[in-house]
Amino acid sequence: MNAALRYLWIRSQVGRFKNRLQRLKNPKYLFGAVLGTLYLFFFVYRRLGRTGHLQDMQGFLAHLVGYGCLILMGFFGLQWCMLFRSGGLRLTENELDLLLSAPLRRRDLLHYHLLKPQFSLLTTALILSLAFHRLMAGQGFLMPIVLLYLVFNLLLFMQTFLDLLVLWPERSAKLRIVLFLLGLVWVAAGVAGYFNLTEGHLGKFDWRDAFPYLQVVLPIAWPFQKIAIGFFQGGLLSFSLSAGLLLTLIALLYAGAWALEIDPTRLEQKTLTRHQRRQKRIRRRTGGRRDISADQPRSSLAGWLGLGGSPTRVLMGKSLIGLRRYLSQMPLTYMVPAFCCFYAFGLLAAPAEGKSPLIFGCLFFAGILIVIGGKVLHLDFRTELVHLELLRSFPMVGRQMVMAMLCVNALVLGAVQLFLCILFWFGLLTTGQDLGQFSPFAIGLASILVLPVVSALFFLMENLLVLWLPGWFMEEEGEMNTRGFDAMGKRALNLIVRFVGFLGLSLIPALFGGLLYFLIGGNVGLLAGAFTFSIFLAGEMVPVIFIAGNLYDRIESFGDEAL
Repeated sequence: MNAALRYLWIRSQVGRFKNRLQRLKNPKYLFGAVLGTLYLFFFVYRRLGRTGHLQDMQGFLAHLVGYGCLILMGFFGLQWCMLFRSGGLRLTENELDLLLSAPLRRRDLLHYHLLKPQFSLLTTALILSLAFHRLMAGQGFLMPIVLLYLVFNLLLFMQTFLDLLVLWPERSAKLRIVLFLLGLVWVAAGVAGYFNLTEGHLGKFDWRDAFPYLQVVLPIAWPFQKIAIGFFQGGLLSFSLSAGLLLTLIALLYAGAWALEIDPTRLEQKTLTRHQRRQKRIRRRTGGRRDISADQPRSSLAGWLGLGGSPTRVLMGKSLIGLRRYLSQMPLTYMVPAFCCFYAFGLLAAPAEGKSPLIFGCLFFAGILIVIGGKVLHLDFRTELVHLELLRSFPMVGRQMVMAMLCVNALVLGAVQLFLCILFWFGLLTTGQDLGQFSPFAIGLASILVLPVVSALFFLMENLLVLWLPGWFMEEEGEMNTRGFDAMGKRALNLIVRFVGFLGLSLIPALFGGLLYFLIGGNVGLLAGAFTFSIFLAGEMVPVIFIAGNLYDRIESFGDEAL
């Protein structure tokens, strides 16, 4: 590697470390670092010597290895299935100005691109090994870190190889279609590997009779099965085989990326275009809303709902909140429909014994959306409070702002959770599982009644904290991409406070809903309890909305100094 590039990488890592140390002068990051250290001591360090009993649970280990193989090949397949990959290297603006104008070889740029994220990959591998240490207890402590680090590098090298491969021919439409089909083959091989490893643990279910064509792609999953075995089943031999396979795949991808003959001008142009698109997305998320007038809002879904010129339409018409953004800018455009289609196909095509993980996975994903739904959509006050001068131009009071925000999120997240609940209900109907005294219709309808309301209240609690202490709970510029125990501790504190507030508010609704269920019993009691819980929980949102509105009015009256 070029000495100048090596010096640039070392200086950037040193500068990043100094910035993190200086960030500890801020009390919220210092408290987060203390919280992260306490977590490491009480929940990780004291348990490093405990191996648990996973090595005796052969059936559970088989499922873990199968899931590991499926997840790894799923990530592989998703990368190959990205039809709209722009290509080029991922470089910042300063790196573009410095590197593209210098007389550097393409190999030096490739080495710098691969070396730059190594520290972040190592940190992520360390954190994940701490979190999932008990699942990989048979390996000790160092081996999982090495394997996770190699897996992350495998994904990095594969992504780099594909970014360069789409630039190789002048007309890459046919190549992209071939890559998409190969991605589907990767996913199918992962499914075949999962069924092959868990055979004998799914009752009478024989996957060879149900999916005979999966046997054709089963040999492709062999190296990934061995890699997954190295994670969970312990032993120096399995670790050596897993690490050797990962290094072999990394070497093949590196050789492929290095051997591609790409026009330097085309590579520079695509890299610059990729950076410009990224900057355009950032401007759209942050500063692209200043030219939007409150008197002339953009047409949006609110107009279809007959909301007229209400504050909800004003907010939904803004570029950040407009629902068109999720159809035109985010990768959810093709990932979510593809995921839903595969999920629905699995529910329809799989035998009854194989549908149980898919069915209850719907509720699992719906529950995950309760916690991360607002974070994914970025429709909250953390992004809005940055532009107080824009918000002051809107003729609305604080409670109207809170209601508008809540309606937009309830519309988006509620629709996704409703679809997942319908899949859950449909899966229960098609399997004919014995659910005791409850019918699939009652359980599905109860989940439809409860989950969207719980998601809305959890999102409201998050924004209440932001409005209460914006300087503490609102992310600073660039913090979303920041890794470190200080930032993680601060986010953990935010999550803990939200959970405590949510549990406190849900005690009374749960008491009335549970009492009604025990009095009536059966399917009717379950539906009555779920309906009562949802009504009481929605009623408790009213005072919370007024409190959040008053906090917003206070911030607006204080001005920018409140932030």
